[in-house]
Amino acid sequence: MLAADLYANVRVINIPQGQVEFVPLPGSSKDLVTTLSKRLFEWTGKRWMIAVASSGGSPSLAEQRRDTKNEALEKAQQDPALAPWRKAFPNLTLTDITME
Repeated sequence: MLAADLYANVRVINIPQGQVEFVPLPGSSKDLVTTLSKRLFEWTGKRWMIAVASSGGSPSLAEQRRDTKNEALEKAQQDPALAPWRKAFPNLTLTDITME
């Protein structure tokens, strides 16, 4: 659950040694800070300072993946290989693309 929460609901600002600063997004777990603090201590044997901000940070990993997928879909829409398909199906629209 922690990994899913960090992937989808956290915008990281900074992660210097022993510290994590991030913006939690709507939908993040109410106990995210507590769980993250406990797990980091279990994994590293050291106490980490967790700072929560109200704005800023990089897009979450989920947001980054969505943006990358949207850019790839836009690029695919313009691919000349679709020309014969567009001729046969004038209303052709790509709605999804597989990202590997």
